Amino acid sequence: MIGTYYNEDRMQEWFVESLPIAKKKLEEFKALDKLFDGFKDYQTKRYRDTRNTVLHLCLPKRMIDPVKSGRRLSELEEVIDFFDVFSWNPAKLNEFRSRITSDDYMQSLTIYTELETAKRLADRLGKEKVKIFPEIANGFSDILVGLDGKVVYIEVGNLGTSLPEQKIQEILDKVAEHLGKKVKNQCYFSVSIDTAQLVFDREGHIDVDASVRKITSEIDRLCLDKLKGFRGPISLERIAYVVKNAENLRKIYSRVPLGHSIREDLDLIETPIVKSWIDSCKDQIIQGSRLFKGGIICGELEYLLVEIHTFGMFPSPSATAELKSFLRHFISHIEEQLNQLQPENPNIIIIQGYNWMLFGLGFELLYTRIIDFLNMRKEPYLSGVVVFGRNIDDAKYISNIHATPSSQLSKKDIERLGVLWLQQK
Repeated sequence: MIGTYYNEDRMQEWFVESLPIAKKKLEEFKALDKLFDGFKDYQTKRYRDTRNTVLHLCLPKRMIDPVKSGRRLSELEEVIDFFDVFSWNPAKLNEFRSRITSDDYMQSLTIYTELETAKRLADRLGKEKVKIFPEIANGFSDILVGLDGKVVYIEVGNLGTSLPEQKIQEILDKVAEHLGKKVKNQCYFSVSIDTAQLVFDREGHIDVDASVRKITSEIDRLCLDKLKGFRGPISLERIAYVVKNAENLRKIYSRVPLGHSIREDLDLIETPIVKSWIDSCKDQIIQGSRLFKGGIICGELEYLLVEIHTFGMFPSPSATAELKSFLRHFISHIEEQLNQLQPENPNIIIIQGYNWMLFGLGFELLYTRIIDFLNMRKEPYLSGVVVFGRNIDDAKYISNIHATPSSQLSKKDIERLGVLWLQQK
């Protein structure tokens, strides 16, 4: 995660300049091009608020493999053609178009997952057995499957940004703004912070205001803005050590060759900008900081850009706290889908949540938490929950033993859907 502050939005300039390339890419996919109307008038959009999946697959990016992007677009085009989307009635087609073209990242990503899931089921069961976005009493369901005389309703979703992640992003942006307003000059300024040092309340939740105050006071205490004009990386930890022991290190250096990094740091603290910075807050630098990790990077730029990066994987004092946060987020997502269940029918909720892989969460923890939720809610029309990470072929089904007979599915039913059955213990 990165917090940013800038005085010129060069990303917007890049976006407008890159749109012709994105439009050219979109033209390769006739159905998508028609749905998005060739990205018409997209130059009026703000890039930082436009997080559509298809748009970002079309835009040129150094960090995204163009072959992989093209493959994802081809798969999406194939599914749209497979389900003959443009033959749908106007209400259904308009609903589909509004979601797939949404500027909201999760909206556009989720519909991609829904289409991928529906196509996979159609390949297994036959196209005639699968309906995508069938109309129901309160709108549209995601997928309807005919299975041996049963009608199975399937709700598919991706986990959005969790509340802790939203809080961390807010903290990073506010801290970047604070440092940026102190730096003022045209330059690039990057700082990494250890999110384990954020402030947490008694219930273990991130305190945004207290965390911002803590980090900004550290920035002020260490006079980081006085490094403006410097070019290169600086490690606070190493500089603190060298500044504290400079006299002894120079004496040793005069008799015994020191390591290359020590020699470089001794030279560094004598450069004009760094020396001026050290003179302004020497005692504070020696005291060090547990917040700033991974170093500080400064450089020349035609405009001001301050970035605050996170250091480490877990935004909490311990990994356990973050895992609990993720589990709460997962269960909340299941709860949000419950109002879509169709009474007296089998209903499955499918969730793609690869974050648990990212943070090293063992599946047993997730399984146990879902079982506890199912036993607590005793939802009569929920047949079970399917979870998977990046690959839907690894999906696992957790059955709900409290489902009524009309909503129950057998192991054979689930295996026909291509999902691994996990009977509740």
